[in-house]
Amino acid sequence: MLGAGWAAFRLGRYREALEYFKGASALHDDPSTSQMIDLMSSVIKLNPFDSSISATERRHRLVLAMGIADKRLKSCADSHDVDLDTVAGDPLQLAHSQWAYLNRQIRGTYNNSALVPLLAPVASLVTSIEQKSGCGAPTAEDQAMLRIYQGGGELQR
Repeated sequence: MLGAGWAAFRLGRYREALEYFKGASALHDDPSTSQMIDLMSSVIKLNPFDSSISATERRHRLVLAMGIADKRLKSCADSHDVDLDTVAGDPLQLAHSQWAYLNRQIRGTYNNSALVPLLAPVASLVTSIEQKSGCGAPTAEDQAMLRIYQGGGELQR
């Protein structure tokens, strides 16, 4: 079951991977399988690209993603002693400026026809923030964000 879970994970079939990891955990509980269950659960819960969700849920998931990205961005800024309240050309300051713009767009949008076009720029920004180096160890939420957004930008069926 564990091998099937890893195969489904690598193929991006997260719901299927979750079921396999849960089955493997029921047979033999170990920390790495529990971590994968947590990661898969987060990916499924936070994924705004699921075409079956409502506009309200998509917006909610995007707001959560922006919050997670903001935490990571602030952690990076603290690690590199960068002031995010000014824009002086530092890549972290520019990312914060983009974050603020997209965050306002998301919070002011309530229907899918306006939310869907924001998916690609959010995916690009979240991926770039989550891939910053020297910002401390990524949290489980950071890892989920990379899984969801890295190469994202299109709705998934």
